[in-house]
Amino acid sequence: MNMKAKILLFLLILMGLGIFKGNAQILKPVKWSYSFIKLNAKTGFLVLTASIQKGWHIYAQGPDNGDGPIPTSFKFEKSNLYAAEGNPVPSILPKTSFDPTFKKNIGVHEGTIQFKEKINLHGPVKSIKGSLEFMVCNDKQCLPPQDLDFEVKVN
Repeated sequence: MNMKAKILLFLLILMGLGIFKGNAQILKPVKWSYSFIKLNAKTGFLVLTASIQKGWHIYAQGPDNGDGPIPTSFKFEKSNLYAAEGNPVPSILPKTSFDPTFKKNIGVHEGTIQFKEKINLHGPVKSIKGSLEFMVCNDKQCLPPQDLDFEVKVN
């Protein structure tokens, strides 16, 4: 048996014993959900909810001037049938504190946070589409920014 075969056999034995794990655990500390609350035939609220695992946080909305973390942001697909009014408003103000990594005050959200966006309806809308970007960190690590597409059914 050559050296490569011996190493492969050794690794297979370790994997079988559970000592060496061949696949890395994928961290997903934030789960997003979406809903639409129709107020009347002309307006409603799109609600984007982030459920963040304990010990983790996402960054508040704001400008990304390149010298800090990626802020949470939302984009809505253009349509003649609806229009977003302003920017999504968080249900809770972010906690702001000095971040030694970025050497500045930064706002974060923890736990469960809802972002509400007023939507003006101009016609019969079946769904509202868009995307969001966010970055999640804990006190030991940050995960790469994520872009998620969403589609919310309008009642």
